[in-house]
Amino acid sequence: CSPTDSPWARTAPLRAGSASSWPPRVDAFTREELWCTLRDLWSAQKFNVILVTHDLRESVFLADTVYVMSRSPGRFVVKREIGLARPRDLEVTYTAEFTDIVHELRGHIGVVRKPGAVVPQ
Repeated sequence: CSPTDSPWARTAPLRAGSASSWPPRVDAFTREELWCTLRDLWSAQKFNVILVTHDLRESVFLADTVYVMSRSPGRFVVKREIGLARPRDLEVTYTAEFTDIVHELRGHIGVVRKPGAVVPQ
């Protein structure tokens, strides 16, 4: 996918006061196209991005570093460097290395979500 083919380029602006969320809800294929668009823009322009997401696959695909946060109050409890080669193609999401990282992060989230979990201050 390329920035000119991006669904972002085709998205209509939201009306002021609308209850719609941004970005709009999209299907899985469009979401992956958006990942590619952000990847391509970053590759071309090298800007900094802070991406807040609940999608572990998205974070591992796009990030160099992923931080896992606790519940309220939100605290960083794990910092994980993502050592996958760049540029990342969507095919990397089907590799054992990618899946292992996603499962590792999910494990950390499971630990901090347990009732009574102690979160470092």
